[in-house]
Amino acid sequence: MAVNLTVDLHDANFADLVALVEAARVAGVDKRARIELEDTTLHIKVEPSAPGAAPQVPQLGDAAIRSVVDILTGRQEPPRR
Repeated sequence: MAVNLTVDLHDANFADLVALVEAARVAGVDKRARIELEDTTLHIKVEPSAPGAAPQVPQLGDAAIRSVVDILTGRQEPPRR
């Protein structure tokens, strides 16, 4: 199952971009993955690996998905390093 992440840059702030990048990292995005800009919407798609290939995208559990949703909706701050 592919994971699609988007943010509308028209009214985004820096925290929104940080949340998008953190969500993509949690979803297992390859650092060389292409990003797409359609009008004012930035898209990142995390594709699962082909059958038989080494897994590149970890399985996301319910808690991880809820955390990503919370970060993207502003209910939770992204982790700080």
